[in-house]
Amino acid sequence: MQDSDHRVSWQAVGELVVVGLVWAAVLTIALQFAAALDGTAGAATAWQRTLAALAFHLGMLVAAVWLVIRHSGCVAVGLRRCEWHWYGVALLLVPVCVVLGIVVRWPGVISARDAFGGGMLAPWQLATMIALVVIVGPATEELIVRGVLQPLLQRRWGIVGVAVGVLGFVLAHGLAGGGAGVVALGIAASWLRLRSGAIIPGLLLHALYNLVVLMAVMLTG
Repeated sequence: MQDSDHRVSWQAVGELVVVGLVWAAVLTIALQFAAALDGTAGAATAWQRTLAALAFHLGMLVAAVWLVIRHSGCVAVGLRRCEWHWYGVALLLVPVCVVLGIVVRWPGVISARDAFGGGMLAPWQLATMIALVVIVGPATEELIVRGVLQPLLQRRWGIVGVAVGVLGFVLAHGLAGGGAGVVALGIAASWLRLRSGAIIPGLLLHALYNLVVLMAVMLTG
């Protein structure tokens, strides 16, 4: 399915990078200030870092939406309708990615329990984790990676460009952060974007995958 990806520009990517660097610097300073107030010798707590991650993703999501409206439009980045069966395909791919993340391991891979922490959380902590991991994080990553970057890379290098986008997605999470599950998720979401012309099926897959992993860790921790 073809879409109007010719309107997606590298200028938007450049502006997004600048916004990301500035916003990351602001949040880093805020973390150091918060740690100093808590008397933790400059070391932010795990939940301070989680809140900062949520703030970073929210800021990048707002910036990405603004740049999309300014430079390209919704259709160009895959914010469009697609055939309904692609949502069913996304649902079927969730257990595939989860099982691969459990079964296929390599040295140094961090378990989901190590990444999220196990055990019961206070209500505000659970709400924060769900907001970051299930809603804001996937929305930000899918809009930027599959919505903005994938059309540009595909136009320049074809299917190799799509593979480069998947590699960037995996490296952004760290090779140790999620293992084969994240690799499968990146490939599946990019394939859904390529075949359906929309980012919503991949966003659905991404959000449900993260939700399953998060809930499994919380319930078994």
